[in-house]
Amino acid sequence: DSNRLVIALEPEAASIFCKELPVEKFEGGSDNINVFSPGQRYLVLDAGGGTIDMTVHEVKDGGKLHELSRASGGDWGGVLVDKNFKQMLIDIVGEEFMERFCHFNTADYIDLFRGFEMKKRQKLDEKSQTGKMNLAISATFLEKYGEQIGLNISQRTKETRYGKLLKWAGDKMRMDKVLFQSFFNPSCEEIVSHVKKVLSEQKVKGTKIILMVGGFSESVIVQDAVRKAFPECRVVVPHEAGLAVLKGAVLFGHDPSVVASRVAKFTYGIECSELFDPKKHDSKRKTKDKKDGKLRCNCIFSKHVQTGDILYLNEEQGKHSYYPIHADQKAISFPVYTSEAANPTYTDEPGCKLLGTLKMDISDITGGLEREFEAKLQFGGTEINVSARNVRTNKSARAEFNFLSDEP
Repeated sequence: DSNRLVIALEPEAASIFCKELPVEKFEGGSDNINVFSPGQRYLVLDAGGGTIDMTVHEVKDGGKLHELSRASGGDWGGVLVDKNFKQMLIDIVGEEFMERFCHFNTADYIDLFRGFEMKKRQKLDEKSQTGKMNLAISATFLEKYGEQIGLNISQRTKETRYGKLLKWAGDKMRMDKVLFQSFFNPSCEEIVSHVKKVLSEQKVKGTKIILMVGGFSESVIVQDAVRKAFPECRVVVPHEAGLAVLKGAVLFGHDPSVVASRVAKFTYGIECSELFDPKKHDSKRKTKDKKDGKLRCNCIFSKHVQTGDILYLNEEQGKHSYYPIHADQKAISFPVYTSEAANPTYTDEPGCKLLGTLKMDISDITGGLEREFEAKLQFGGTEINVSARNVRTNKSARAEFNFLSDEP
């Protein structure tokens, strides 16, 4: 039953979860009590393992959330830190050795990166100028390196640019604080840069709270980078930030109306055909219909929603009327497209992508070419809903959306 499944967007789910948390569940305690009061605006920074997603919400009366800035972000999550750590190991022991170790000693390889994952969330020792981070390394890793390469790993490390920043002591790798933090720098720089970009938008003016959620947000290094870059903002991190999305999705499933509006990320439209108009259409697009001989222009982008539009829940957007091309036509199939542009003219322009196919039943052929069918699309929820009606009879027409179609 498709009605028993609903899509929850990660930043929204996290925001919903945090809105319901008692004060003591936030780092900083009572200082965060006003985060979710009516009129408050805050940026949701959902930092996961793979991607970083951001949006800005405003709390309205009744606790409803309105999206002020469309979700955006990039692949700067915790995996990027793992990639930088792995590259350091490759620089020392070589790519071939790392691949062999991964293939033949998989359990030890997984333990190595699981241990690094735990260290990513730990706070470095700030008491000393040269705070070290110790990471356990399996004896197998060191033994295999000596057997296969014939070198002492400590000696090899001294020959690399990590010589003064990394030491091997027994079954431990001791990394200097500067080296450990360098794994995070590319990710932190991208996060800070994107937060600045989002907060610079006029429509989110006055946002002074950053809500950090997601597993990667538990990293103290990431938290410190955000706090240092935005001293004028209050940075709020819930305990168990990594579970915020999961628990928030459950709450959203019980009450999807909690998010009252969203911002359209793309321009949405239906591909249709029109009678050729030389004042309006490109002459190169003129085609002759094989059935009735009329001149037409195909691939017209019939816009329903424009990128940046505010979309309210359960509100129909972009009501359009369509007519059959042939008098005896019993079905209409509309390819639905998205575009990054605000006002695309044709569906084959750069930036346009096929989203799916809308099929409408028009089996009542009374009226021939004069039959008018109205299509209404709702974009305010996490899913696109469609409805259609025969304007002459005012009866609903069966319509369905196929997102699995890969051809117009």
